Order: sequence, then C-alpha cells, then structure tokens
Amino acid sequence: MLLLLGTHCGYTAEIRAGVLEEVHMTARTILVLIGFVALTSAVAQDKVPRFESADCHFETEEALEGIDCGELVVWENRERHEEGTLRLAVAILRSTADEPEPDPLVFLSGGPGGRSVHHTPRRLESDFWSRHREDRDLVFYDQRGTGYSQPDFCEELDQVLYTTRFLGLPPEEEQARRVEAVRDCREAMLAKGVDFSAYNSQTSARDLDDLRRTLGYQQWNLLGISYGTRLALTAMRESPSGIRSVILDSTSPPNARIWVESPGIFLQLIERVFAQCASDEACRDAFPELESKFYAWLDRLEQNPVELNMQDTNRFPEGRLVVDHSVAISGVFQGLYNRQFPSILPLLVHEGGPENEHVWRVLADRLVRPPEQISRGLNLSVNCYEVAPFNPPELLDAARREHPRIGEVVDGRSRHAECAAWHDERADSSYFEPVRSELPTLIIGGEFDPVTPPEYGRLVAETLPNSTFVEAPAHGHGVTPHTACTRDLVSAFLEDPDRALDTSCVSELPSLSFVTNVHVSRGVYPVARSIQQGPAIPALAGAGLIGLVLLSGIVGWPIGAAFRRFRGVSTVQEPGMQRIAWPTAVLAAFLAMGFTAGLLFAIRDAASINPFLPAFGVSGDFGWIFYLPWMIAALTAVSVFAAIQSWRQHWCNSRHRIHYSLLVGACVVFLGVTASLGLI
Repeated sequence: MLLLLGTHCGYTAEIRAGVLEEVHMTARTILVLIGFVALTSAVAQDKVPRFESADCHFETEEALEGIDCGELVVWENRERHEEGTLRLAVAILRSTADEPEPDPLVFLSGGPGGRSVHHTPRRLESDFWSRHREDRDLVFYDQRGTGYSQPDFCEELDQVLYTTRFLGLPPEEEQARRVEAVRDCREAMLAKGVDFSAYNSQTSARDLDDLRRTLGYQQWNLLGISYGTRLALTAMRESPSGIRSVILDSTSPPNARIWVESPGIFLQLIERVFAQCASDEACRDAFPELESKFYAWLDRLEQNPVELNMQDTNRFPEGRLVVDHSVAISGVFQGLYNRQFPSILPLLVHEGGPENEHVWRVLADRLVRPPEQISRGLNLSVNCYEVAPFNPPELLDAARREHPRIGEVVDGRSRHAECAAWHDERADSSYFEPVRSELPTLIIGGEFDPVTPPEYGRLVAETLPNSTFVEAPAHGHGVTPHTACTRDLVSAFLEDPDRALDTSCVSELPSLSFVTNVHVSRGVYPVARSIQQGPAIPALAGAGLIGLVLLSGIVGWPIGAAFRRFRGVSTVQEPGMQRIAWPTAVLAAFLAMGFTAGLLFAIRDAASINPFLPAFGVSGDFGWIFYLPWMIAALTAVSVFAAIQSWRQHWCNSRHRIHYSLLVGACVVFLGVTASLGLI
C-alpha cells in the first residue's frame, strides 16, 4: 500500500511538473506572439510607401456617405530617405455599383499646383463624376506641395505672384517684387528642409504609382486635364504596367515649347474669332472692323490705364485693379479658357474701351481666381525644372519680337528670373523627348484653347499609336465634362479602351455662335451678382418693405375705388389734380413692379444665353423694359406734386394722405435705387 501510494504520489508530482512546464511554454509562446505582432505593427507603421486611413480634410455641413479619406505616406526623396516623408491627401468616392469594376478612375488636376481633394464634396453632385461612379471607384489626391498635401509652400508667394500684375507697376519694379517674394519663400522652405529636386512630374508620377499599389489596385485609368495630362504622360513613361487606359483633356506635352509658342497661339485664336465673326452676317453688321478696334483699345489702355477700386482684397490686396495694355491682354487670354468667352469677345472689343470701366470690373470679377487655388511654390518647382529648359530666354525674346503688340502673354525674362531665384534643378534633355506608348489613349482638345491648343493633342497622338484624337469646336480649356458628346466618348472609352471609338458626334457639335443682339446697361451685373450671391439682409429687408408699399397701392386703390362706387360716392366732382393723383401713383407703382419682374427675367434669360452677357447688359429683346424707369420718373414727378398738394389742401382724410405719401415715397426710393445701380 505504501509502495502504491508512493508510486501514485510520485506520478502526481510528475503530472504537476508537466503541467507547469506546459504553462510556462504557453506563456512564452504568447509573449513571443505579442512581440511579433508588436514588431509587425511597428514595421507596418514604418513602411514607406503606405496608405493610412484618416478623417477627410474638408468640412461639410452634412455627413457625406461613400467617401473614404486618408493619406499616402511617401519619401520626399527616394534616394535619400534621411530627408523624411511627405503625407499626401487622398479622397476616394466608392462606386455605387454592387460589383464595381476593379480598375478605378483617378483624376490628375492641372496647374501645376491645382488642388483636388478640396473639391470632392462638389463632385458628389456632379453628373459627370456620378456617371462614372456608377461603374468604378473615383480617386482624387493632392500632389505633393499643393492642397492638403505636404509641404505647405508660402501663402504670401501665392499672393505676390498672382496679384502684383494688377497694380500697374513698371515692368522692372513688378519683376523685382516677384523675385524678392520668390527668394524669401525659398529661404523659408530651405529652413524647413525642403528638397527642391523632389518636386517635378517624375516624382509625382512615382507618387501616383505608389498610391495605386498601396490602395491595392492592379491597374487603373488616368484622367488628366491641362498639366494633369503632362503628369499622365510622364506616368505612361515611368510606370505603364499599372495603367489600363488614359484620357488626356487639353494636352500639355513635355516636348512642346509652351512658353515660346503662347504669343503666336493667342494671336492665331484672336484672328480666328475675328474671321468667324466677319463670316457671320449678324456679327459682321454689329461689330465691323474688329481687329483694328481690338488694337485701338489696347493702345488707348496703354496710354490711359483704367484704375478701378475693388472690394475683394483677397484677389486685389490693395483694393484696386489697374487695367493697362498688359492686363487687358492677359484678361482676354484667360477668358479664352472659358468655352463661353469667344462668342462674347466681339462685344467686348466693341464695349471694352477705357470709357467703359464697368466692363473690366465685371470681367475681373468673373475671371480672376482666388490666389490660393494654385500653389505657386509647386508651380514654380515643376515649371522651372521641366518647362524653363525647353523655353530658353533667347527663344522667348524672339517670340516677343515677332509679336510685339501681344508679347505680354508670356514674359520670358521674368519667368527665368524667378526660376533662377527659386532653384537650379533642371531636367535633362531626355525629359523633352516625345512620350511613346502602346497604352489606349483618348485625347480631347478645344478649338479656342489658348494654352494647350488642339495642335498639342495632335502632337502627342503622333507617338501614341493606340490613341484617338478629337477636337471640340467652339470650346476652350477643359472640354470633357461640358458636352454630351465628349461625356459619351469618355464612357465608351472606359468601357472598352481597345475598341474603336465612334467619334461622329463631334461633327454635330455646334460651331461658334456670337452674341450680337444686346441692350447694354452697366446696372445689370450688380443685380445679377446680388441674385447669385444672395442679397444682404438689410438690402433684402429694404427691398421687401418698398415692394409691400408699392403692392399696397396697386391692390388698395382699386379696392377702395370699387368700394366707393358700391357706396355711390363719385369722384367726378373732385378737382383735376385730386382726381388723377391716385391713378398716377398707382400706375407708377405698377410699372415699378413690372420693371423689377421684367429685369429679373431678362437677367435670367441673359445668363442662359451666355454667362458673360450680364457683364454688358441683357438680350436686345428686353431692351424695351429700360424705357419703364423713365415713364415711372414722369409719373412719380406728378405724384410728388400731388402729394404736396394733398397736405396743403387737406384732401381726403389724414389716413389716406399718409398712405398716398408712403406710396409716392416708395416710388421715389425705387427710382433712386434704380439710378444708383445705373439702370437709368
């Protein structure tokens, strides 16, 4: 028994020892696993490139569904990692399809330096983007150095480079200010450790491929507009395996001398507009001798610049705009970006002399963008690296000599001076070689694009054998979203990039149609802008009060007259002035209300014809309404005299005299406002 017990106790001890050993081994295993997980997590956090989910940078009033935001972490310099990393903002609109296509559409913004992620909420309401979202994810990101992405280049540089040209400074002083701002920003960025060699299309193309891989897409489709097309072309050269198809809208090829060729392209487009006007009977009759008038008002602006006070101190920091020869040319150049501008250009030439200041004020309001929309730091970095070497000063000077009257379209010396102050990084000659690729490519250009003309699209197509080029007549810069034809072409192309496209719809697009039937009035635009932005509360309250008083007369007098007739009270025995007092004031009030309604309808009609038309006035079909204020003025003058007489001679009772005086006063205020707006 003792032997058995001893044996049993020894066996139990062995079991306990084994259990303890297993526990120890399990604990060690768990600790090893915890350490491995922690190490793996740390390695993942240190991995570059990587994508990290994050809150969206933009703010909206309501929560947005179907958007994933985050940041792509990349090396600033892929060869020298010690310089650190950059975080690039990303927003993804997830497809609304149950089984979306595996290849998303990624958008490459223009500039260089244009922000993209900031505009994501508006794209939720865009028919163009919603159409593609039905099939696949949409990817938007801010290139390094712009928008919400790192680094933040100097805000003051954006202000100086964009707004200094509006001050009417002598060319030497303007250039000195610009170069000084460039030097100041350079020093600030160097102090932050920025490596200027890391900001160009090649590095951005590698960021683009990093984004694709970290998001887990095997391939995707590129849609670039303006500078975004140059980035897309660079990506086709750098990392073609990750690209399924490419859409180039308003192409900026690396092998085009875009600075040197700008004056000639601009002049060619201006002459094309004038020639098409001359071949259109209505335009020719309304605006004869356009070319001579164009240069005549340029010469007048050179001799007598127009200085305008501007309320927007963000776009016009000193609160003023000096419209001289150079600014006028730049304004027309910028206007041609917009597909609606060429049809209004003859009217501008006809009405844009120095004596018509309001036209330039309105065009500045419509065409000058906020400085922060473009990162001038990235713009300089890219252009100095890859555009300046291919557009040397001697060729720029030759272009100015060839086109002396419009040489301001490109100031080559100034640009090269800014580049010299910014950085000395320059692309080698291989960058300027044409991009050659077998990738399926759809190329779209606008007939009147002043900066990336259709010729550039054709130039790129020469070395892209699997490409299709289409030119949209009467369009400017950025065509794709603006016609049903180009939208359908993009959809068909994305569905099957290798299938031959039917481009016959392009031939059905309308040619340039000129705005010729116009009633010019400088008072139209302030009203149109107030409608667009929403009137201020005091102005809205005042207008409402005046409207109620006018309406009270229009409604009250007929009711009162009917009531008196019902009671058998006759007005025949009243003196002449007393008898016509109320009808005269009521007619003035009725015409005032009619003029207001007619003006609002005319403005809406003008905007539907051409969004630039309210800058000049309204359609000539509504010219008749501008006679109404003069009729109102005559009726009001009679009514004012009658109101004075009513108090002197104690017409009716005091309540009626007060109401009548308020009605007449409302007519007087209405006329005053109408005159102050320039509608009379």
